[in-house]
Amino acid sequence: MLDFRQIKKHDVLRFFLKASVIVIFFLTKTATANHIFIAQTDDIGERGQKLTQQLKLESQKLTDLPIDVISAKSASFLKENGVIITIGRKAFLESIRGNGTTPIISVFVSPDEFEKIKPTKTERQVTAIFSEPDPLKQLALIKIILGENTKPVLVRSKDSSVTKRYKESAILLNVNLDIVETKDIDSYVDFINRTKESSTLILEKDRELFDKVSLDKILLGSYEINKQGVIGYSKGLVSKGGMATTYSTIENIAFSIISIFNKLESEKKLKEPAYTQKFKVAINKYILRSLDLKGRSEQEVQSNIELIIGGVR
Repeated sequence: MLDFRQIKKHDVLRFFLKASVIVIFFLTKTATANHIFIAQTDDIGERGQKLTQQLKLESQKLTDLPIDVISAKSASFLKENGVIITIGRKAFLESIRGNGTTPIISVFVSPDEFEKIKPTKTERQVTAIFSEPDPLKQLALIKIILGENTKPVLVRSKDSSVTKRYKESAILLNVNLDIVETKDIDSYVDFINRTKESSTLILEKDRELFDKVSLDKILLGSYEINKQGVIGYSKGLVSKGGMATTYSTIENIAFSIISIFNKLESEKKLKEPAYTQKFKVAINKYILRSLDLKGRSEQEVQSNIELIIGGVR
């Protein structure tokens, strides 16, 4: 039988030291299950830097989880628990090249780009948060400003994932949406003639269209000739002469990322690619007034959009 009186003090100390190491190791391994890795490249840009800072703030405020900034190359081989946030197209491309298994959330990659470059065969889960205006919210915005019987027109390639989302959203909201393919427009006059029968123009970033007709001419012609307000693709476009848009702030994007991460922790599965949950509204009150449309506050319109999309989801 063991005589505890024969146990030396240094044996007791050794025992507690070993026990402490085991506890620390266990806690460290457990902590890695809650981890965000931000994958960056050298061209991260101002938006990327702001998002990185906002994610750090959100993580402390909502979940207090650790965040590390790593290179996109390191992210491509990462097999740790947690999630990788890739900021921008270059970081996303670099991060999906390796044999890593840590799930990836792509940010600042457009829906069309994401569909083209996302991996089809990979061990890791991959999804995206889109910061571009959500077609569902844009159509709800149009209904609120122009009424139930409005007929907007979208100029876009028919095989675009954004066009598909607009078609689905138009059915959900019962909107009579007209679509003109970019390839069918050859000139400014052609653009005006093909869009003149609609009540408003939905404008997306489309290099093919802007190579044929300049943005300034589109805004001026839609307003002066077709008497249409333009639903733009950014807050800046509204300031330049567009009528209105929905848009996502850095805070909105960070909130959606944290929400997806929390869901991953509980369900062990990433959500499908999606637009940000939260959003803002920008309205050009001078354009509304000149088109004899009812003036509304941005907050009022935002609240109404939330009610509309909440009823169809």
